[in-house]
Amino acid sequence: MRHLWPRAKARLRAWQRLVQLRGLRIESAPPPSKPDDPITVYGLFSSSAGLGEAARLTADGLERIGRSVFRVDAAPHLRGRADAGRFDRDPGRGPIIVHLNPVEAAEVMVALAPPRLAQRPRIGVWLFELDPAPSRWSDYAPLFHQIWSPSVSSRNALASIAVPAHLVPYRHAPLEVPKTEADSPFEVLVMADYNSSLMRKNVVGAVEAFQSAFGESVSAQLTLKLSNLPAAHPLRARLRAPNICLLEDALEFDAILSLIGRADALLSLHRGEGYGLTLVEAMLLGTPVVMSDEPSTRALQVPGACVPIPTQRIPARDPQRLYRGGMWAEPDVAAAAHALQDLRSAPLGTKKARAEAARALFSDADRLEPLRAALNALDRRR
Repeated sequence: MRHLWPRAKARLRAWQRLVQLRGLRIESAPPPSKPDDPITVYGLFSSSAGLGEAARLTADGLERIGRSVFRVDAAPHLRGRADAGRFDRDPGRGPIIVHLNPVEAAEVMVALAPPRLAQRPRIGVWLFELDPAPSRWSDYAPLFHQIWSPSVSSRNALASIAVPAHLVPYRHAPLEVPKTEADSPFEVLVMADYNSSLMRKNVVGAVEAFQSAFGESVSAQLTLKLSNLPAAHPLRARLRAPNICLLEDALEFDAILSLIGRADALLSLHRGEGYGLTLVEAMLLGTPVVMSDEPSTRALQVPGACVPIPTQRIPARDPQRLYRGGMWAEPDVAAAAHALQDLRSAPLGTKKARAEAARALFSDADRLEPLRAALNALDRRR
């Protein structure tokens, strides 16, 4: 029963936030704004985690289509502070984009003072890893004039709870491809955050695939970049092998890219993703990706830059209770082990060729067209 109390408090707080924001519920067209008004993006700009990079990509895309953008870090607002730090301050006019999932978005909007938001067009950027999205999210949709989602699967998950969303994928800038280091062990990289569910990220499955492929041979190394793992978690015992390196320090974004770029393979046996930023970044750096072949990231597969691993759909079961209900993927661990062995003996072309194939998909200017279309649709509603 003890674990139910924090959950009940969180639900009460969420309900209180909705009450405080009730005056923002959308009942008519968005308030007017001028085409040259700036767009303010609230996101976790101070974070190197995926949600922070996603906010940066949204802001970058807006600038590439010629809009003036203010980047406001949402982290202080979520901690009950209002200092902008090294980021922009909200100009108080023009459209506002809150690049956070609904509960956190509501926290930020309360901190911004609802009366000041009432006269501004509001856009929420949401993504969820499983279908359907949590039903309670539909309570937050009326706070926004538009909802955006970056992947087809995430948009479909929102549609399952009657929240229509515009598909607005990210346009990625090309990344500098690092040089390959000679005479080093075959390095496999796995990245995960305990707070995003170890079961969904399937860290145990990834470790099993690596050990099945290479045993304890030091000719291969598994680098596991893992955040927020509890000190007493039983997974730690499985990681005491001579060819497994556990990294738990917080890293800046450039250091994360360096870690990904020097790997010989990124292994992602995920059971579901909202988008898959790390997969895209790896391919843009020329690092081959061994990835679950499942609906949420199928659109990210680049021939010659990744190896899809077969999966089957099973009911979602998460011991951390971050995900309840729905279905997710169960990847074939044995197939992943064979894929790693094949990559060591016969890499997929050159690092440069893999990066160029990824750029053709993720860095193409056409990926900005849905962004323009969503903003034009917002203008037509006025």
